[in-house]
Amino acid sequence: MTCASLDTMTTTRSGLLLALLLGLGCSVSDPSVLDPLRDDVDDDGGTPDDDAQVEVDMNTDLRQGADACGDMSGFVIGQTQLGILVDTTTTTNQTSVPCAPSDGNDAFFGLDVVAGEVWHFHLSVAPGSEAKNPVLYLLSEDCDDRACIQNSDACLGTGDEHFAFVAPSSGRWYLGIDSAEPGGGVFQLDAYRPVCGDGTKEHGETCDSDEPSACGGAGCVNCRCRVSPTSPGEKFPNDNLYEANQIELEGTDSLTITGGLAGPGSCEQSSYPDVYTILIDDQEDLSVSLNDFSGTACSSGDDLPIQLSLLTSSGTQARPPASDGNGCAIIDAADLPSGRYFIHVADARPVDRSALAYQLDLTVAP
Repeated sequence: MTCASLDTMTTTRSGLLLALLLGLGCSVSDPSVLDPLRDDVDDDGGTPDDDAQVEVDMNTDLRQGADACGDMSGFVIGQTQLGILVDTTTTTNQTSVPCAPSDGNDAFFGLDVVAGEVWHFHLSVAPGSEAKNPVLYLLSEDCDDRACIQNSDACLGTGDEHFAFVAPSSGRWYLGIDSAEPGGGVFQLDAYRPVCGDGTKEHGETCDSDEPSACGGAGCVNCRCRVSPTSPGEKFPNDNLYEANQIELEGTDSLTITGGLAGPGSCEQSSYPDVYTILIDDQEDLSVSLNDFSGTACSSGDDLPIQLSLLTSSGTQARPPASDGNGCAIIDAADLPSGRYFIHVADARPVDRSALAYQLDLTVAP
């Protein structure tokens, strides 16, 4: 059997197909090779919803993660999978990953993706298990542990961790499960693959309709809730690039956004950021300054300890961080190339992560 012949092969077991692909040395860089992993055909010949949630059988050992990144013995995720039980009490501690703590044991799960797919991962302590501080991270297909693609260690206690991931290329990636505390633990991993525009709001999407009534009447744009002069308040959740609030100026050149860090969530104190996104025309200037929630301009970086970052559409830094004469964070970006940008708002306090309210004064000028 050849790799090409697998493209048209019908299977009901994605694990079997994946094993065949790996055994034949097939490349997963070609999205057509991964098509059968997308559940195009149901067991009875029907066509299921592409994002039907699949509950993992808790009585099977297929859920077990591998002890090392790249180990093919670990469970492989290829579609929405809920309730994956992760037991790291039998794995070892991987100390070389810079974005994960060095104390807890690690387990790794394969993740097979097609370029452009959106994934959302949610990690929590398994019900009835010993309290641990979970950590979630993502490594590239070459298991380069010097630079994590994504990581989440935002809750300061035993609260849930999560992040979104947009696959830049097709292939296999690896999810790492860790803990900030020594030894192993038992966790629950939920993996979602939401599809924007399919008419169903799923976990990992703030909205899925462009109807004006979405997001409490604020409206929805490309599965992002709008903030605008008519609805300037932050919309939850918005702690990652995919779920960022969409800024719409509605014919004006400025907007004051009201928001708050460490808002409602699964942990009492967290370092999850707030993220907003805006489309900029070529050579426009973007400026953002901080006010407290009453509208008083920031007078000291200690009084309003917030970091502001401007990111490109791929999440890289667009301009170096800046501050005004008072030590307050600002964004002052002139002559920006056209495109999508993200305004990343983060808590600058080293320890305290209690609720912190703010206003953003944003201006776009030609």
